[in-house]
Amino acid sequence: VHGIDEAESAVASGVDALIVGAIWDTASHPDGAAAGTTLLHDAVSLGVPVYAIGGVTTARAREAQATGAWGVAAITSLWDVADPYRAAVDMAGVWSGG
Repeated sequence: VHGIDEAESAVASGVDALIVGAIWDTASHPDGAAAGTTLLHDAVSLGVPVYAIGGVTTARAREAQATGAWGVAAITSLWDVADPYRAAVDMAGVWSGG
């Protein structure tokens, strides 16, 4: 979902979880088009698992977790690095404590 109205509607219709974004600017959502962590926080308050997408990095995954997100979806920060495995392990470590 891209906004709180969409998130509320989805939850009212019985979804099991929400993918919310773009939270941070990305190549496809540049220059302030991203929703920001306020949307993520608001979506978390709806009571279903929430996953952040859009501009996710390991540092931003920590920020997403701090809002209550259950996880993140990442593309560029994993594909466009020298060691995608290490990047994925580091990002997953945000939730596993490692």
